[in-house]
Parts: sequence; structure tokens; C-alpha cells
Amino acid sequence: MTTSQINADKSVLLNIFNDPFLCISFSQFGEDTLIIENFATKVFSKRKKFYVDIGAYHPSRFSNTKVLNMLGWNGINVDANPDSIELFKNARPRDINLNLGISTQGGDLKFYRFSEGAVNTFDKKAADDLINNGWKFIGQLSIPTLTINELLEKYVPPDVLESGIGFLDIDCEGLDAGIIEMLDITRFNPLIIAVESHGFDPLSPMNNQICKKILPHGYVLAAYLGPTLLFWKQNPDY
Repeated sequence: MTTSQINADKSVLLNIFNDPFLCISFSQFGEDTLIIENFATKVFSKRKKFYVDIGAYHPSRFSNTKVLNMLGWNGINVDANPDSIELFKNARPRDINLNLGISTQGGDLKFYRFSEGAVNTFDKKAADDLINNGWKFIGQLSIPTLTINELLEKYVPPDVLESGIGFLDIDCEGLDAGIIEMLDITRFNPLIIAVESHGFDPLSPMNNQICKKILPHGYVLAAYLGPTLLFWKQNPDY
């Protein structure tokens, strides 16, 4: 590569980064752009800027919490893959990084791992479907799990428990609806909830188990991006 080519590349990059309309996203489907837009102009006087990312996977790739972390938020990152949690320990040392699974019953469960770590799962049917569709299976581990309420009671700091979680992100590859069903929403009071729901029908949201659980607690379904449902509190207390 010549000097002129290097300088041309630098010029292109500078033009990109100096563009006032530049939008940076680390999420798989742009979820973080909407989350940041919702929080950008808000002054938090009652709540801590605290997230809980369940099925966190990676500190940057497909991360719905990366930009929040860059803006000074901290929180809890939970993943059953020990390799993922090592990445979080290095990238986010201020966070609570837990090599755990979240299930509807707690106890040790088999965790099915693939070469594409974003699809790792505790759900055997989901794992079998992936294998049958050609995804490379690399083995299984026995991983301790907690229920979502056990996790939040044990690891969320007392001041956050008192005021409520800022952002709750759940991506558990097939177990999401069951986890949400168990969540004590009133107790933990998140401002924004992101949760995966494959096969969601936007024309009939109340036929969806996740919507049936969340919407009656004072939330609106703000967006549907890829498989992700984003819920806002209707009357937020910042």
C-alpha cells in the first residue's frame, strides 16, 4: 500500500468520524441505537445507570450494552460460556461478570456449545435443530444455573434494587419466554427490557407469551428488531 493510498484511507475515515449524523451500533439489529436515543437526554436522579445483560455473549459483538458501558454505565454480565466471561473480565473490569446460566429451575444443566458462540444454548431441542441444520457442534458443559429472581436478588447492588434496574437484556436462545414468565417485574422494575422472541407476530402481540407477561405492568412494546422485542415503561421514573 502506497503513502497516497494510506492518506486517502485516513481521509475517508476522518470524514466518517466527523459526520455529525454518524450512528454507532454494536447490536446485531441496531437495538442499542433506540436504547441510547431513549436515554440520551435523560438525567437520572432516582436511578443508577445500571444494566443486567443475561446471555451477554461478547463485550462488543452483538452487544446491546456496549454503548451504555462506553457512556459510563456499569452492570452485570451473565453468560454460561466461560470463554465469554473471560472476555468480559478483561473488557469490563468494573462490571460483575458471572459464568452462570439462567433457567426456570436452577441447578446444573447441560450447556450445548457451537463454533458460533452466539447460538450456544441450554435448550436441547434448539441445539438439535442447529446440528441438523449444519451448525458445528463442539461439545457440552455442565453449568450451574440460577432463576432470574435468584440472580437479581443475589447480585444486583442494594441501591439499584431500591430504585430499579435501568436496562434488562435477555437473550437465552430458546429459554427467554420461560425466564420472563418467572421474572418479578414489580420487584426489579426495569426501565427498558429487551428480550428475544422468535416467531413473534407484530399483528397479534397479545398472542405472544412475553408480551402477555410484560405489557400489563405498565410497559409499551416500543420496537421489534430482528427477533428482539424492546419494551419501555410508560411512565418512567428517572
